[in-house]
Amino acid sequence: MVVVGPSADARRVGARPVWIAGVLDRRAIADIVAWVRGGGPGLAHPSDVLDLMLFTPARAARRLLRREN
Repeated sequence: MVVVGPSADARRVGARPVWIAGVLDRRAIADIVAWVRGGGPGLAHPSDVLDLMLFTPARAARRLLRREN
């Protein structure tokens, strides 16, 4: 799993971090890199394959992770 945060410009227009599962293969990594280089969350659309890997964690998990950071 990896979390990709939006750029400052994207955050100003409402973009939020995006959670991605199943990222441990070269194709997924290449898609993530291309997406981030293209602008990332809020500014560029992820590839179709990457779009299938996006998920929203439960609120309880997000709260727990915020406390740890």
